Parts: sequence; structure tokens; C-alpha cells
Amino acid sequence: MSAAEDRLNELLRAARRQVQSGDRDLAIRTLQKALDIDPDNEEIRGEIMAIERENAAMKAFKRTRSARSFSPGEKTSAATGEGFVEECLRRSAEASSAGDDIRALQELERARRQDPENADILKRIKQVKRSIKANNLADLGMTRLRGGDPVGALEQARKIFEFWPASPALARLTGEMEGFDPSWTPPTAAAAPVQPPETVQAVMVEAPAAARPTSREEAAIASIRDRIARSAYAEAYEEAAAAQAAYPSNPVIRELVDKLRKVAAPEPARPAQEPRRERGEAAAAAPAEGRRRFPLVPVAIVGLLAIAAVILFVFVLRKPPAPAVPADLPYSATLVLQGPPEAVVNIDGNAVRRAPDGSILLTGSDFGTKNIEVRAEGYEVLLATLEVARGQVLSDTLVLQPLGTGTARVAFTLRMPEGEAQPDPQAVSYLVDGQPAAAIPIDLPTGLHVFQAVMDEFNSIPDTVLIDTPGEVGIELALLSPETSQISLTLAGDIPGSAVFYVDGAQVGTGRRLTHVAQRGDHTLLVTMDGRENWTRSIALGADGFSQTVVLEETVTTGRLLIGPEPWAEVSINGTGYGQTPMPPIELEAGTYTVRLTNPDYEDQEVSVQIVTGQDTSIRYTAPERQTQPEIIEEQPVIPPFPVSQPAPAVPGLAAQRGDVHGYITLEVRVGTDGSVTDVQVTNDPLGLGCGQAAADAVRSWRFNPATQGGVPVEVTTTVQVRFDVQ
Repeated sequence: MSAAEDRLNELLRAARRQVQSGDRDLAIRTLQKALDIDPDNEEIRGEIMAIERENAAMKAFKRTRSARSFSPGEKTSAATGEGFVEECLRRSAEASSAGDDIRALQELERARRQDPENADILKRIKQVKRSIKANNLADLGMTRLRGGDPVGALEQARKIFEFWPASPALARLTGEMEGFDPSWTPPTAAAAPVQPPETVQAVMVEAPAAARPTSREEAAIASIRDRIARSAYAEAYEEAAAAQAAYPSNPVIRELVDKLRKVAAPEPARPAQEPRRERGEAAAAAPAEGRRRFPLVPVAIVGLLAIAAVILFVFVLRKPPAPAVPADLPYSATLVLQGPPEAVVNIDGNAVRRAPDGSILLTGSDFGTKNIEVRAEGYEVLLATLEVARGQVLSDTLVLQPLGTGTARVAFTLRMPEGEAQPDPQAVSYLVDGQPAAAIPIDLPTGLHVFQAVMDEFNSIPDTVLIDTPGEVGIELALLSPETSQISLTLAGDIPGSAVFYVDGAQVGTGRRLTHVAQRGDHTLLVTMDGRENWTRSIALGADGFSQTVVLEETVTTGRLLIGPEPWAEVSINGTGYGQTPMPPIELEAGTYTVRLTNPDYEDQEVSVQIVTGQDTSIRYTAPERQTQPEIIEEQPVIPPFPVSQPAPAVPGLAAQRGDVHGYITLEVRVGTDGSVTDVQVTNDPLGLGCGQAAADAVRSWRFNPATQGGVPVEVTTTVQVRFDVQ
């Protein structure tokens, strides 16, 4: 083994000891020294990234500790507590006024996390959730009503009525139901013509054709009905009584007065001397004063029950029976995802593609419960279910929350060495993000956390765990004997589903995370998953264990078709239109395709292309113009960039130790239109010893006069050399 390899291994061992002792910053500096020796070592880079993630988790934990320890009885400054809560409440009120209940609820949840015992916040959350539920049910009722299913709409109205009789959404839905014509059928249906039954609305009956009122009478009836729709029964009764005095022969007004009298008429004043009543009579009349004014909620309940009864009578008893829905009529569901565009959506374990606008469109005859899982890096996992039945048309919104939004209750179990009994719980202590846990289970915000079990006479290793799902979470921590160590593997957060874990060819676990105790020494690790490439690694397991986040790349089954952007063209592939160029690469299954390109200024072009898995296939629109070619104008030359600021590179440590290092590093540099360096690639590094990386780091800070073409700055790639002279 060479001196460089000895030095590299010594630095790696030192860095791992520093991590175990909690000095992560020093460990990063030690690993950077190791990277100077072996710049292409991906394992070292991975360890640096893992430690940096742990540092970020610790910093986030410390930043939010004061918020987590806040208690309602404490007084907080406007900057830390009250001001934040008030700002959340203000934004929530603005969102509610704009009709955005989802954003209103999000702001209230932020306020609740800051002040969890605030009764006003809890009350508002309950109100907004109630409003969201009522609006969703009302929208579903509207969809069913417009689809010719009034009985289904009535069922949604009943559901709203059960938990919020005075809901504006219920008033909106019942208003639509009152005006619904039972003889109407959707445009796509082929229903036989039927004789329209008389229209029945809330507490009124339409007058016979022979007794149609005049326009003023109609205006009075419309005004009374409007007050009823707004639940203003007392005002409606007063107006109806006045209308009856003006139009005593109108049967509609008379019916309105009779109906409203039962719910809104004032109790007549009791005379000073009342005749003597029998005992039962007196008992019934005792609460006369309480009957003079009806509370608003009972009045609303009576009115809505009357509406439901009349609508049920019209739709169920008087409407001709609707044709049966075919047993195989497919459902249709539209899911709108509020989250990053790279979010991965799985339904019943199968990945689904999102439409260009980010929505998810589902249809089919596989009725029942759909289990939805949405994952995205930096966000909590969203788990939901969707019930679909034949003929249903559904819509819903899925909202991804950033990590740290929700709370997980974390409990621990211990894995003891073989032959060791479970210890007394009092003998074990737990470290969470470097701090002793006051109580177990412990409530933590979602995100990256570091856990460790500590017990006398046993070894243990800190375990970094991504908690991405709110709720109950169980974490297994291992206590180790001196001869063993621990292997920890975790699937990357944006990979859906479960994997199978193998150690030395034997299956040792399934799921998203593996914690495995093994004898120290050499081991071979393997992680497999359907639809993704295998991940394998050979390790030397030492006292400090092995921990890795596993990224499984998707198995490639498609190739990409790239179409040149100029001239623009309408694109169709095997007769299916794909839009107009310029467009992003088109993913296609392997095979042969016929691509047709059309442009009114050019001849049509038809090309046969062979798509190969994992490869890009490029074509261009090369058909001749339909008219005479325009005069070709010679392109102006590009004036190359030149550097105006060239900071010298730092001398790598290994080069300084060795000395007598002289020569050039050649690099390919991409210079932007503002003169900044946007990309650097080392093309020739004859010196080694970390000089190539040092040169690239230095060139990234260079500044150039940008390249120009015809006086206009353009982005170009140029070649530069950096010289090292180390004595």
C-alpha cells in the first residue's frame, strides 16, 4: 500500500471518530483533506454530504427549539410569538375573504404550532375545516345535479345539513335544486320526452296556468322567495302578509303566508285577564313567552327540512324513474396537486404521470378504494384514499406540506446483541439530535433527525433518520457488543414504495429503512426494487458502522426523440398530434415510429425513426421551402472572450508536501453573456495531487469580457490553462 493510501485511510478513520464524538465540522475538514488526496472518490463526497445534512438538521432543530418549547402562559415579544400569530391570522382572514379556504387553513395551522392552546385559533381552524367540507360536498352535489342525478345531489345536501344546517354552501346547493327542472336530461343522454311536472320550490306552490299573477304580483312573490332563500323568515312573513292584503285572490301568496305563519309569525299578545285553564292546558301554555321568537338555528332546521321533504317528493315520488346506470360506466377523477413539479405520485403502488398542468386524471372501471401516496424531496409524504364507484365524477386537491410542518410522535425499541435480555428501561437513555430526550415517546417536527441509544457496557452508533410522515413513528436502535457494528441504509425520500435489503447474499429486511447488526469485517450490500436499478456496495465494517442514503435509479424503458426547433413544425407521431416545436424531448417506448413535420412555408416531411432504450434520437426539419429561398446572409464572426480578473489557485496540501510540482492544467470554461463563468470542466490534469480541482475552483471566480457577435454579447465555451509552480 502506498503512502498516499495510508494517509487517506488514516484521515477517513479520524473523520469517522470525530463524527462519533459529535465534532462534525472538524470531520468535514478532515474529509476535505482526504478529498485533496483522491479528488474522484465518490464515497468521501457522499460522507461529506451526509455530515452536512446532519449539521443542517441540528441547526434547524436549534432554530425551532424556542418555538417548540413555547407555552400559552408565556409572554412573547411581537417578533417571536404574538406578532407571528397575528400575522398568520391576518393572512388567514385575507385568504378566507378571497374564498381560498385551503390557504386560510395553512396559515391557521402555522399559528397553532406557535400557540397550540389558543382557543380562538382552534375555533377558527374548526370553522375553516367545516367550510371546506361543506363546499366540497356542495360541489359534488352540483356535479350530480347537472349530471341528471337529483337524488344524489339531495344526499349531499343531507350530509351538509347533518353537521352545519346554516351553511352558505347548503343554501347554494338547495337553491340550485329548487330551480332544477326534473324533465331536463344531460345533452349526452337519449331520454324519452316527458311531461314536465309542476315546479315546486321550498315552501311555495306554483299557481295554475289559469290564475297567473300580474307582473307586480310576480315581483312580490320573487322578493318573498329571495328572503326565504336567505333564511330571513320573519321579514318574508311580513312581506307575504302585506302582499296578501294587496292581492287576496292570489293562491301562491296565500300558500306562502300559510307556510311562513308556522315558522315566523309573531305570538299574539296575551290579554290581561285570561280565562281559567285546565291543568294540562296551563302546562302546555306555560312557556308562551319562549314561543314568541324562534331561535335562528331551529328556524333554519325547520325550513331546510321542509325544502328536503318537498324536493324528495318531487324527485323521488313524482319524477319518472331514471334509466339505470350501466354497470360498467367508468368513473372519472381529477386530482390537483399543490406541490413541486418533481413530486412522484403512486396510486395502489403504481406510478402515475401528471398532466402538463400538474393535475392527475384517472378513469376506469376498477371501482373501490384507491390508495394514494405522494413523495417529493423536502416535503412530507402525503397519504390519502379515494373512493370511486361506477359513473362517479370526482375532483379533489392534494396539498404537499414542507418538512417541518407536521409533527411525529417517535418511540424507540432496542435491538440487543444475541443472547442479551431486554434491559430495564431506566438503564437506557436516548439522545435526539445530540440532546438527551426528556421523555419517550417524543414529539418532533418532520425532517432529518439523529438518534442514539446509550447504555453502560454497550457500544452504540448515532443513527440519522429522515422522518417524513406525521403521526406515530417507531425507530429501532441497536446496542452493540464489542465484536459487532451496525449497517444503516435508508431509501431516498422521493423514491416511493419499499425495497429489499441483502447483506452477503442473504435477505435481511424489506421496507424503506434497514438497521442491521453484523460482525466487523468485509460485507457486500445489495438493495433491489421493482422498476429500479440494483444498488450494491462492498464495505469494510468497522467500529463506527456504515450509514448510507440509497438512491435507486429508475429502470430505463424508453428513449427520447429530440426535434430541432428551427424551422418550427407541427409534430405528429404515428398519427397522434404532439404539438408545435420548439418542444422538450418526447419519451417513447423502444420501437419504430413515423414522425410527420408540417409547416405552411415548407414542404411536409415524414421520417421513420428507431427509438432505442436509454438513448436520444435527433431529427431536424429539412424539407425545402414552398417558395424561393431567401438570400443567405453570412453569419458574423464571434469575438472570443478574454479574462479581466484571474485569481490564482490555492496550492493543494499534498502538492505543497511533495514540492517541485510544475506544469499546466487545461480546462474548458463556459462564459456567460455577463462575463461570469457558468461551467468548468478539467480536460487535462498531468500534475494530479489535487491540482485539477484547485484550478477549477479558482477559474470559477474568474471574470471575463464576454464574447460578442455583431456587437452583441453571446455565451461561448473557451479553453484556458492554469500553471502551478510549487517549490
